[in-house]
Amino acid sequence: GIGAARQYGISKACGSYSLHVDSDDWIESDMLHDIHKKITETNCDILFFDFYEGTPRGRELYRDLAIDPAKDANSILNDILQGRLNAYIWFIAVRHQLYSLYNIVYAQDIVYGEDTLAVLELFLNMPFACYLNKAYYHYSYNLSSLTHIITKEKHYSRIKFLKEIDALLKRYNREYLCTGEYNFFTVCEKFEMLSDGLFNKKEYRSLLPLTLVGNNGEDYLKKYGLKKYILLTWAETGNYTLARFIAHLIRKLRNILK
Repeated sequence: GIGAARQYGISKACGSYSLHVDSDDWIESDMLHDIHKKITETNCDILFFDFYEGTPRGRELYRDLAIDPAKDANSILNDILQGRLNAYIWFIAVRHQLYSLYNIVYAQDIVYGEDTLAVLELFLNMPFACYLNKAYYHYSYNLSSLTHIITKEKHYSRIKFLKEIDALLKRYNREYLCTGEYNFFTVCEKFEMLSDGLFNKKEYRSLLPLTLVGNNGEDYLKKYGLKKYILLTWAETGNYTLARFIAHLIRKLRNILK
């Protein structure tokens, strides 16, 4: 599995910093040179950089992380948990000794989000992070990858990943980051479940139940857009079949237009 592969690489790497490049992606020839220069200038523990994202139609979109230089590790951790910043290991360089210093290991029983768990744990240990506002990494759109395969097993794996996030935060005595405004990952997974249309109403509502009443529920659902707020509310408390149909249609249209 990918977690085992990442961990094997970590165990064999002997440089001061490490990066990950997935097998179906590619990087530009000046990437390591520029990253080394930035690290030398800042002596940072973690360096973020922008990336290019492939689309179903073969285009590439520039993804500007736009990280404020004034942000500390705690602010970046909050941004990740609230959905303002992705947490993929392939657009960061990591001071390699952090893995052994904090005993951070890539989960080998998680097939989705194993890198996000590692990045979250890195930031729970308050590293010094910097940002290089340039893209070198080309993330390919691969229909056969786990991210894009539509199966119930994929969602069960994602639910396991969400439980691991909660366990990780509790281990670091950050339980307050498990609910409310920090529920970005849960809301996104629930919407993915709805858009894929694989679950019947009973299954859907029993997996990752959302709290749709009170200020917390409304706040974090509205935060992710009126579309998700309305469709998730319908799916949870109203006409599930209609909500599933509309969410699936939106997914198809989005892929056509990308």
